[in-house]
Amino acid sequence: MPVDFYKRGPAISDADIDAFEKRIGHVLPADYREFLLRINGGRPCFHVIRNQESGDVGVKIFFGICDEEYFDLDAEFRDMRGRWPDRLMSIAIDDCGDRFCLSLDSPNYGAVYYWDHELEAEEGEEPTESNLTYLASSFSEFWERIEPIDRDAYLAEQESKVEENAKCSNSVPKPPWHTNGASG
Repeated sequence: MPVDFYKRGPAISDADIDAFEKRIGHVLPADYREFLLRINGGRPCFHVIRNQESGDVGVKIFFGICDEEYFDLDAEFRDMRGRWPDRLMSIAIDDCGDRFCLSLDSPNYGAVYYWDHELEAEEGEEPTESNLTYLASSFSEFWERIEPIDRDAYLAEQESKVEENAKCSNSVPKPPWHTNGASG
């Protein structure tokens, strides 16, 4: 199913992806690499990934290779390392600050997981996989399972979740590298 975007990342080349792979020390799966070449991240319109285990989860931002703070795959990789097993890389974020992660090594090279930040290891502890939910065997399968939803119904559902557990908001949380325009 096609995913519509409010905003997409800038056009990039194979050389840009090669340089990113060199920086992170991993080769990206071919289908994810193709996504970066064609779309390169961005902010999708109202879409969810349907999952029986975790329920419907909104996809707020896909990270890409660019200089914009909310969309930057390099900054996300660098700043979030150590919060999940090293074989994973965050590729998208949901409405609550949880991530969609791509496996870059065995087991399950290319698989996509949902990472729940509320259940992550305590600071100073080694990250585990106890807060990961397997979503798809590949980025392509993950992409195909994303469905558009009615914006008003989705926002009403999110508001009800906020009232129930007070852990989620309808706005994108500021990423940890956000500095309000200050350098450094």
